Amino acid sequence: MRPRAATLALGLLVARVERPAHAQEREDRFQFGGWVRTSLEDGLSRAGYHPDAPDPLEIPRDQLVARQQLHLRERYARGKSFEVVVSGLLSHGLFESDASSSDPWLLVNGRQARTRFDAELREAWVGLYSKRIDFRVGNQRVAWGHADAFTPNDVVNARDLRDPVLSETELRQQPTFMMRADASLGFGSLQVIAAPFFRADRYDVYGPNWAFLQIDAPRGYRGLMTGLTQGAGLSIEEAGRVLLSDRGAPADNLSGTEAGVRFDWRIGGVDISHYYHQGFHGTPDFQVAPSLGALLDATDWSAVTTEQARALLAGIDSTRPVTTRWRRRHHVGLGATTTTGRLVLRLDAAYEHPGLFYDRRLNGWRSPTAQAVLGVELASGDPGKTLLVELFHQWIHDPLPPGGLLYNGRGTSALAVLTRWTWRDRVEIEPRAVVTLSPGSYLLRPQVAWKRDPLTVRAGLVLLGGHDLSYGGWFRRNKSVYVMLKRAF
Repeated sequence: MRPRAATLALGLLVARVERPAHAQEREDRFQFGGWVRTSLEDGLSRAGYHPDAPDPLEIPRDQLVARQQLHLRERYARGKSFEVVVSGLLSHGLFESDASSSDPWLLVNGRQARTRFDAELREAWVGLYSKRIDFRVGNQRVAWGHADAFTPNDVVNARDLRDPVLSETELRQQPTFMMRADASLGFGSLQVIAAPFFRADRYDVYGPNWAFLQIDAPRGYRGLMTGLTQGAGLSIEEAGRVLLSDRGAPADNLSGTEAGVRFDWRIGGVDISHYYHQGFHGTPDFQVAPSLGALLDATDWSAVTTEQARALLAGIDSTRPVTTRWRRRHHVGLGATTTTGRLVLRLDAAYEHPGLFYDRRLNGWRSPTAQAVLGVELASGDPGKTLLVELFHQWIHDPLPPGGLLYNGRGTSALAVLTRWTWRDRVEIEPRAVVTLSPGSYLLRPQVAWKRDPLTVRAGLVLLGGHDLSYGGWFRRNKSVYVMLKRAF
């Protein structure tokens, strides 16, 4: 009896494990995951705003930044034909600053500080799959291109520009509500996307460390911000939006519809991708009236009274001397990837008509623009050992306006290097560097990490500098030392 019982039990077990194909296709699967991260950044530049400083128009500086983030993701799949994904992010930040404002505030180390809390829904989409066509609808992220430091073809989703260096990779783009269809054609694959509602980039105008207005902004702009925060009692965010408002974005009535198509195929060991996207620039085309700029530059801001600051605010609100336009653009791109020996070669190229740039006064300026990135990666077979080099070049078709553009020359070349070396699966050294020519600039981020699954501890430096119109020069005060603790689950 015992052998027969054992044989029967084994048969039931095998029957349970080896289900028919149609039963496997109906199987329900739930996956829940996410991560929690705590980070602390301390600025290495000690020049911030002080009421009794020689220059009362100094741009505020967040000397100490503490952040806590919780990211959650839930996935449900039924066989191979149906999928639902939902994710969200909770963020809390504490920013120690010397600037006065009417924000909710407290004192840290005897200095004024403000807090910011964000709760956002990120992914929320439904997928339907068949043998030939996949269809997804909802908030989703669509990544185009293969480059790392420079991503000329990653244009589908809005960007988060508020923390461009130390944010988690998956948080640098904002999931957008869209419809996406992927079809297998046998000789290649076709992807079609349509986003009916426009979503702008997230950015700061004034106050936080990566805001548009920095210490090299026109003195009149800095004076206006001082008058609005110190005199009119606005918060730093409200003051920034007085000067550079994001009003006028396309309404949610299909007028902001964006669409794109991607085609992938392979020939002779080379994977080739073609891209086309028609949509809006993620930031607006600001135009500040010359009369306002002249008035701001001629004002003695050290003598402006509270009444004068409030009168100026009322005048700006009524006359609207700054116009904000959201411009459409066409984007055409090409990508190619191949291998030779242990090397992976990648090419990403794009043409945009028109590209949008900004001058020192934050006026928008547009021109047809071409970009190309050539990447070479040493494929070691070990993800803990990486060497990636990228060469970038951008060409702006039209002659530059008088005074030049922020971050860009007419022809701009850059080199990016990423190295990663892991010792005994625990200690990881990862230096990153981006060096730009015309205008000269550098951004260095050496980092060391200790890993013991599921915990990772990172520490490093952010070092940047360069010509005053370059990216590194414009944000040169953002040199910092940081430490992060991240736990995945």
